[in-house]
Amino acid sequence: MDDVKYFSLHDQKEAQLTAAQEQLRQISLQSSQQIDQMNRNFKETLNTVLDQAEQERKQRQKMYEMQVDQMQQNLEAERNRAELMQQTLMAQLVAAEEKFRQYVEKPPERPIYKPEDLQQTIVNARKELGLDVENFYNFAFAGHAKTGKSSLINAIRGLNKNDPEAAAVGVMETTMDISMYTFPDGQYPHVRLYDIPGSGTMSHKAESYFDDKGLCAFDCLIILVQNTPGQEEIAFAQKAIKYQQPVAFVRSRCDQDIDNMLKDGDIDEVTQEIVYNHIKELAEKTAIEIKAKAPELYKIPCYFIAAPALRQVVRGGRNLIYYQETELLEYIVLMSKHSRNIVVDGGVPNGNNED
Repeated sequence: MDDVKYFSLHDQKEAQLTAAQEQLRQISLQSSQQIDQMNRNFKETLNTVLDQAEQERKQRQKMYEMQVDQMQQNLEAERNRAELMQQTLMAQLVAAEEKFRQYVEKPPERPIYKPEDLQQTIVNARKELGLDVENFYNFAFAGHAKTGKSSLINAIRGLNKNDPEAAAVGVMETTMDISMYTFPDGQYPHVRLYDIPGSGTMSHKAESYFDDKGLCAFDCLIILVQNTPGQEEIAFAQKAIKYQQPVAFVRSRCDQDIDNMLKDGDIDEVTQEIVYNHIKELAEKTAIEIKAKAPELYKIPCYFIAAPALRQVVRGGRNLIYYQETELLEYIVLMSKHSRNIVVDGGVPNGNNED
């Protein structure tokens, strides 16, 4: 009896163990299936993320390539625009130089015109300077040392400072003597350029200098300034206007401004647009100062130039950057025609020469 009871209890335990093993197997199977499902879900999620990342990468790559392509197109367009601008400016300056050449290669058609009450100025000019207004074009350049006056005179003549016939550059003026220059090799034999020193000649202490020397019978008077017209330059211009002498201010050495900006790191490269902006700033500053000091001179132009650019064109070369050399040459010819009462653009100048 006891044996039967023992085996019955044993069978129950066996059955329980078997059931527990089966339950454990089921749990293990379910766990394995869950892990497999999790792995599949993870792989699917990972693949989805990778696919999205790849799509985004391709989109970014495409956008980047489009941007690079657009930048290259813009750069090429800018290069073409700059090249066209350079060609245009070059053509304009060459044309202005050619007009100057054509105008002065023959003797003047007419002498300098002055109203009756100013005719004595012509007599004074002949007496003091030997100024022949009937057979020569006479252009005067006034200004202190270090304003680029001699460099400009040389540039118009196609010379540099080392040429034997060049005007001395960088020399401190200690005299009030006026120097006369001609073009080299007999070129433009009917043109004379006069260097009017600034040492004392534009000072209020030398008011009679303008009258005594007859400085009002030139085809055109160019007053060179340093940064903006100072009081002496303004007084000289006022005297010129009184005698109906065509006059203009010139700020030379603008190329040195740009070089300094490049050296100081203010700009990364020299472009025509940068030059235009610099000229615009200089012109605005000059206009403000003239308006404050002498508003009656607001019509007198001020040209911003670089002598090397002008010299290069006179020599038949080509520049990379241009300033206002074209406008200066055009003004010189125009004012000479006005001074001589030559018809310009279908009209006759009124003789007051205050354009």
